[in-house]
Order: sequence, then structure tokens, then C-alpha cells
Amino acid sequence: MTYFSDRVTTRQLVSYIIVLVVLVVSGLVLASTFGQDFFIGANKELSQSESLPSDIPIVPEVVNAEIRNITAVVEAVASSSLSIKNEQILEDQFDTRTIIIDDNTKIYSRKQKSESQLNAEMDEFTKNIQLGETISSIAAPSVFVLTPTTVDSISVGMIISVQADKDIKDIKSFTALEIIVQPSVFSVIPPMIR
Repeated sequence: MTYFSDRVTTRQLVSYIIVLVVLVVSGLVLASTFGQDFFIGANKELSQSESLPSDIPIVPEVVNAEIRNITAVVEAVASSSLSIKNEQILEDQFDTRTIIIDDNTKIYSRKQKSESQLNAEMDEFTKNIQLGETISSIAAPSVFVLTPTTVDSISVGMIISVQADKDIKDIKSFTALEIIVQPSVFSVIPPMIR
């Protein structure tokens, strides 16, 4: 017996040859059906007549989109302003921003609902679904509730979400329409929904 025959049986060898023949024939059929472009089409550039469909979004349009919301960490707190550090913005000049708070700025604190309150809302939601309401016509209960608060409740290190009434992408200081103080990651406990 040879080394090869000790390792592979005749039945396995025939199986391997059949698989190889099927793969080669499949490749030849694909090549004859679709032509050479099937195998090298990924490297082919589009000609003028083969332009992309107009409904495919182009990346520069997304990059140039307006930014009206920002979530960041509070670095300093004053009575009428906040300094925040945002690590989502790529430009170094805008990693720290000043948020101006005026009389029209609404400030909320996002807090986790109690388990009993959430369960009661889930029961009501489930009952409405069973009565034939569509999911799109009623809102599913949220785990969080927004409660009005003041700038005094904001401290250094907190995470806040800020909404502006204009594009803030290129602005280092702006007036906030709304500020939402996010809960600490460690204070959020997944609710037990029955």
C-alpha cells in the first residue's frame, strides 16, 4: 500500500474528482453565459451610459448634512451656559463647544420609569393590540420618562443631548432649544416586563 491509498479511500477519491469536474463545468457555463465581464466586472469602471441610478445616496451629501443635535459630555457649568466636549465631531476645532441657555431653552432629565409603571403601560399596550389596534397607530411604551429640570441639576461629567434651531456643524457656540440630561449608564436597570 502506498501513502496516498492509506489516507484516502477510492470512494473519497472519486467523490473529489466529481466535485472538481462539477466546479469546472459550472465555471465554464457561467463564463459562456455571462461572458468575461462576469468574472472581472467588479474592476470595470462605469461608462457615461452606465451611470448609477439617481436614487442611490452619494456619501458627500450625507457628509454635508445639517447637524442640529449633539450628544456630549459636560465639561463646565455656568448659570447661563455649558461647555461640552463632543468626540463625535472629527474636526479638532469643534470638539469643545459652548451651549448658551436662555429663557426659551427647555431642560429635561431622562429617567427610567418604575417597573410597575412600565408594566401597567405594557398591559394597556398589549390590550389595545389584542383589540385590533395597529402597532403604527399606538405608541409602544418607553422605558424612560422626561421630567422638567433646571441647569442647576447639570454637573460636570454628565452626558447631555442638545437640540438647536439651526445647523451647528460649523458653529462653536450656539443657543440650545432643548437639553436632555441622559441617565448614567450605571443607573439604568433593565426592567422586568411580565
